[in-house]
Amino acid sequence: MDISLINLFFANDMSKLFVKLMKYDLSSCRCFFLLLILFQSFIVKANDPGSILSDIKKLNTFANVLYIAAHPDDENTRLLSYLANEKCFRTAYLSITRGDGGQNLIGIEQGDDLGIIRTQELLAARRTDGAEQFFTRAVDFGFSKNPEETFKIWGKDAVLADVVWVIRNFKPDVIITRFPENGGGGHGHHTASAILAREAFKAAADKNRFKDQLQYVDVWQTKSLFWNTFSLNRMTEEETKDLLTMDIGAYNPLLGKSYGEIASLSRSQHKSQGFGVANGRGEIMEYFMQWEGEPVKKHIFENINSDWSRLAGSEKAASLAQKLQSKFNPEKPAAISKDLILIYAALSQLPDHYFKTQKIDQIKKLLLKVNGLHLEFLAKNPSANPGDTVETSIYLINRSNTNIQLNWLKVNLLKDTLSYHSSLTENNLNEEKIEIVLPEKNAYSNHFWLAKPKKSGLYDVPDQMMVAEPESKALVSAEISINFDGMPVNFQRNAMFKWVDPVKGELKRNFEILPLIEAKDMSELLLFGNQEAKKVRFRLTASKANTNIVLNAAKLAGWSIEPQVQKVSFLHPNQVKEAEFTIKPKADNVNASNLLSFTYTIEGSSEEHRLYGVSRIVYDHIPIQTRVISSELKLVKTDMNASGGLIGYIEGAGDKIPQALERLGYTVEKLDLIKVLNNNLSAYKAIITGIRAYNMNDDLGLMQPFLIDYVDKGGNLIVQYNTKNWISDLKADPMPYEIEISRDRVTDEDAPIKILKPDHPVLNSPNKITSKDFDNWVQERGLYFPSKWDQQFDAIFSMGDPGEAAKESALLVAKYGKGYLLYTGISFFRQLPAGVPGAYRLFENMVELK
Repeated sequence: MDISLINLFFANDMSKLFVKLMKYDLSSCRCFFLLLILFQSFIVKANDPGSILSDIKKLNTFANVLYIAAHPDDENTRLLSYLANEKCFRTAYLSITRGDGGQNLIGIEQGDDLGIIRTQELLAARRTDGAEQFFTRAVDFGFSKNPEETFKIWGKDAVLADVVWVIRNFKPDVIITRFPENGGGGHGHHTASAILAREAFKAAADKNRFKDQLQYVDVWQTKSLFWNTFSLNRMTEEETKDLLTMDIGAYNPLLGKSYGEIASLSRSQHKSQGFGVANGRGEIMEYFMQWEGEPVKKHIFENINSDWSRLAGSEKAASLAQKLQSKFNPEKPAAISKDLILIYAALSQLPDHYFKTQKIDQIKKLLLKVNGLHLEFLAKNPSANPGDTVETSIYLINRSNTNIQLNWLKVNLLKDTLSYHSSLTENNLNEEKIEIVLPEKNAYSNHFWLAKPKKSGLYDVPDQMMVAEPESKALVSAEISINFDGMPVNFQRNAMFKWVDPVKGELKRNFEILPLIEAKDMSELLLFGNQEAKKVRFRLTASKANTNIVLNAAKLAGWSIEPQVQKVSFLHPNQVKEAEFTIKPKADNVNASNLLSFTYTIEGSSEEHRLYGVSRIVYDHIPIQTRVISSELKLVKTDMNASGGLIGYIEGAGDKIPQALERLGYTVEKLDLIKVLNNNLSAYKAIITGIRAYNMNDDLGLMQPFLIDYVDKGGNLIVQYNTKNWISDLKADPMPYEIEISRDRVTDEDAPIKILKPDHPVLNSPNKITSKDFDNWVQERGLYFPSKWDQQFDAIFSMGDPGEAAKESALLVAKYGKGYLLYTGISFFRQLPAGVPGAYRLFENMVELK
């Protein structure tokens, strides 16, 4: 059998392959195609963007592309997949924000927690499509109608500096932006990302811009900037005549998928936004408009040199690397290990250079793959406290016949390097045990961008080197030196914990450093409608036995807190103890809000420690995420007259409205189809549907007649906002009277409010609602207001963003039989968890409407 046939197959040169096959007899062809089937079987098993042959192609490609947009899910995953795996360019997506201002379709997490989820969803997407991920410090503060508002909140120069930082580090040859600069993206953040991309294109090459960065990086001139256009029907013929096109729908036989299929899997990682999509196959045309750089005529990369000549002095390495694909044998992948080591040695002799570092990293990954070399750094337990002794192990297994030795290990928290010089024989598991003592002052595991309070529209990230990173660095890690045929190559591994789930099998998570004392189940907020005292109870655990602490509550003006100090003793590890405080507004406390914090001292020490809680975000599609959060209780005093009662709640996309209702003194029962059909609904003072419930709950069509009958007999049905567009339709009409849902919203949380129906009972009982109740709101007033509504509805408020016509449908109320229908786009799902007093007073009135 002619080995050149196989080489042509792996090179995907089918025309030459066909011509050559014609020279062989039928039996040879049958034999060859049988081999192809076997090889294809091997390839499909390596069905991910990290397959060996793809990595060999990437080793021989020198070009970088940076894609820039505003949020998680804005990226064009089809294009990223194509660039990373077909063109084999180093490809990255820069998301200006972490998506923390959006809504959550899979749980109740909002704000910072939602940003953590969407960060991990982006990383899951990048693991799928083969690109990399960067961010800026910009906070996603919700929908913005124009870039001027966006830049005012973010601080334009600060975010521009971050984009420049990414460009100077990543050194893209081409930058592609998802959105236009003229507002066609429909969101102020979108437009802002395009403006930042163009300005950063120039600023990154200017030594007089952001000079403080130049102690770490050099200036960088990107060759071209393009807009990846969309919605061509919105563009004029003049605008489209010079667009460049690219078909990115090709099939990659090495990966066993087309780029449309890879992109669909990547985009479907954005589960918190409901962006699961069908696999795409066939031709996919993309269009590009050039904004900056030397003009191109045929394609966006025609000015880019992507071969080894970009790395001076690399001739020897290049000669060896260019032969790897033809030498690669899928049945004996380790046969190219020596060639990889020779390339590594040749590159190591070169002066420091961006591409030298990149190619060495690629070779290291290939060495692991072709030799089946498995390296793991595992802790015996999932977590520890500062000062603890931690038992860890390095596991190594060489699944090839390559001469591989463990040279030395260096754990970042140990002073000494551990020397071994031991051979790793083929397919034998090696374990090296290491004991680590954590420093007494060790930091806790956390997300670096949340370590400090936000500064306006920016996360506070003091370490310049971390500004664009997607995740925190591991607090415990190891450097492992391996000799391949005598050449030392160093690898880094983070400490992990591994366990076996009886259903899901082997699972891993990051090893964590956590506080000795942990607060559990502490309320986020305590609401006082009068001068009555309230008790707050929460649990404490200590991870060590025989731990005695003194727990202290901070002193706050305007509040009586008893006891101020209490002793708590833990006899056993992880023993649970309850702490209880009685809190009462003082007589001079008039509608005040304060944060109550707690500290503790450990018996035998005078050092005061902040009390922290530990929360975890657990979903199957992302790694477990842990937050160490300062335990603070928000105390809110306002004038209210809650009477309590039973509330029915039909869940939607996930919010914390039920917890807020319980703070008001109501009992909340979650309703589903069975309960609605079989219960006596008249027992409920009000029934409330969660945000987007009519978009998400397939049973609401069956429930709706029963809900309307409940209203007819005297109940209150409160429907929170829903959407109606090409990706989100209604499962049922939310109202028996006509309403037409639009995309109208009021994004300015301080937008003026005009009361249209001051005598309406929803504004007068049990609380008198005035414009002052709209003070100190957060993020926005409301969203997805109806654009049309039946005359049976009373419009209660008028509100509008600066420069826009006021909108009157934030709260619509209609009498229906003996009860009331209420439809609202007011963002109660943000205001109530934030403890906005006026939002509580208004929501109570809606529940109590008679």
